[in-house]
Amino acid sequence: MNIKTIIAVIGTTLTFGTALTHSAFAADDNGPKTRAQVYAELEQARADGSFYSLGEGTPRRLTRDRLAAKQEQARRARAEADNARAAGQPSPAPQSPGS
Repeated sequence: MNIKTIIAVIGTTLTFGTALTHSAFAADDNGPKTRAQVYAELEQARADGSFYSLGEGTPRRLTRDRLAAKQEQARRARAEADNARAAGQPSPAPQSPGS
């Protein structure tokens, strides 16, 4: 490579890097948030379950816990249906996964 090519590559890299950095920060047009805004967002995140602190585990851990709870609920429903069949009673109506 000659020196002109190296200079052109460096110039192009700096130009695109600056453009990308500018576009990443351009989304925050409102400037810095006030303390009250941060507290309001924090309370909203706690209310909708999207905030995770040290004591609450990580999102991955919570997902595993929810999956385990659904599996346990399905296992109990199967056990109840098996018990009802063994006793000669009609099996209970299946419930939707969200209930």
